Amino acid sequence: MKLFFLVFCFSFYSFSQSLNDAIDFLRVNEPNWACETVAQGTSIKRLSLSLDDSKFLNLKIKLPEYTKQTGFLLNQIDLSKVIRIDINISNKNCQSILIFTKPNGIKSYRVSKLGEKTQLSDAFFIENGWFNDFFKLNSNISFKENSNRVKKALEFLAISNGAILEKQYF
Repeated sequence: MKLFFLVFCFSFYSFSQSLNDAIDFLRVNEPNWACETVAQGTSIKRLSLSLDDSKFLNLKIKLPEYTKQTGFLLNQIDLSKVIRIDINISNKNCQSILIFTKPNGIKSYRVSKLGEKTQLSDAFFIENGWFNDFFKLNSNISFKENSNRVKKALEFLAISNGAILEKQYF
C-alpha cells in the first residue's frame, strides 16, 4: 500500500507543469514553428518571451532594420485578463495566434536600441480591439499540431493566472 501511495504521489509530482515549463516550451520551440526566426535585415531573434512576476507575458519583437523605427516593440499581456486565444487561418504562408484580452489587458511599449522604454498610446487597441498577434507560425504540414500546442501553452498560462476563457462555438 505504501508503494502505491509513493508511486501515486510521484506521478503527480513528475507530470505536473508549471508556468516556467509553459514559457520554456514556447521559447525552445519557437524557432521550429516561427515564420521569421530573426528580424528582417538583422541576425537578432524576432520574438523574445518572458514572464514578469508570473502574471505578465512579455512579447518583445525586434523591428526590421529597414524601417525608420528601430529597436523593439514590447507587449505586456496581463494573463489574468485574457479572454480568448484564437488561431488565425488564412491563405498566407504565415498564420497568427491571436491573444484577446479584456480592455486594458495589454500595455505596449517601444524600446530603443539603448533600452529606453516608452509606453505607447492605447489608441490602436481602443480602435481595433484588445488583442496581440505577435505569434506568427509557418503554414506548413505541421501547422495544425504546432498551433494547437502553442494555444494550449498560452491557455495554460492564462488559466493559471485566474483568467476565465470564453467558450468558442465557431
